[in-house]
Amino acid sequence: MWPPPGDRLAREAKARAPGRYDQENRNKWLTQEGYDLDYPFYGFEDVDLVDDHGDSVHGHYRQWLRRHHPAVEALIGPKAATPAPDYVLTSFGQAWRTAVPQELYPSAYIADRTIERLERAAGQPFFIQCSFPDPHHPFTPPGKYWGMYDPDEMELPPSFHTGEVPPPHVAWLRRQRDGGKAVKHTPAIFACTEREAKEALALNYGSITNIDGQIGRVLAALRRLGLENDTVVIFTSDHGDYLGDHQLMLKGPIHYRGLVRVPFIWHDPRQPVRGASSALASTIDIAPTILARAGLAGFNGIQGKSLLDVMSGKTARVREHLMIEEEGQRVILGFDTRIRCRTLPASVKVVGT
Repeated sequence: MWPPPGDRLAREAKARAPGRYDQENRNKWLTQEGYDLDYPFYGFEDVDLVDDHGDSVHGHYRQWLRRHHPAVEALIGPKAATPAPDYVLTSFGQAWRTAVPQELYPSAYIADRTIERLERAAGQPFFIQCSFPDPHHPFTPPGKYWGMYDPDEMELPPSFHTGEVPPPHVAWLRRQRDGGKAVKHTPAIFACTEREAKEALALNYGSITNIDGQIGRVLAALRRLGLENDTVVIFTSDHGDYLGDHQLMLKGPIHYRGLVRVPFIWHDPRQPVRGASSALASTIDIAPTILARAGLAGFNGIQGKSLLDVMSGKTARVREHLMIEEEGQRVILGFDTRIRCRTLPASVKVVGT
């Protein structure tokens, strides 16, 4: 661990720090009846918390499930899962065939709560963040989505068999795999086999299709409530995942494109976007863009830039480069110290034809 135990902040100092740092504490949500957040929570006046991934999430979802479907809570997790011996990923806990019905799975709950909030908006201005924990490992797509895609029909990423000479830390991961020493049951990145990559792709596609269906329900509610032509809809993600890219699985401080490039779709019925853009953008640009579209000033010191002029075609880019930073706490990937990773993507200027 980093820093070493002697250099860490004393428990007494932590206890005196202002604010609550236990609001997303899994154990408290699962063991304390009526446990709740302090509001506003990250600026939100009203929140239904669904934290963690797969079917084993906690927060308000588990409280709701316990109250309304108590028998279903016992179906959560790998111990209650339907056997799926054909999947290697189930042997070390990166996937399980959840017994939770798809209509009660966390993704359905999130869409239900989002639709309820749209119905309560009653024509008043609103900002709703509808955040799905899936698609993510562990891979637990519910119901029909588990077997919707066949691993045997999956195509491996082109980078799986390029014959490239990997950087030292990627080579170390591959040696761990080839020597039977890879740690595959944690959230940490590992080098995978072809079969593991194909299973992850198939199960991830199932999760994505489930999310597509839930988002479709939300968009249908917008239409039904007459909000379709008066609501900006944004679709994005916090990170990518390695699903066999460069023979890697999950995520970590190795900044290949599959990890650091994420979707960003902006639909504005009143100010149509002029197609796709190759401009360099970052997650820190999302808040300034939303505030600018709402006619609101950002707070003093806000990072990022509004992308409205890029989307309208008034400018081609808002920056020439950006910095991706990752500060690790653990000593991993064969290094002898903690990870401090920096990546500098830069704009590509095309000259001529």
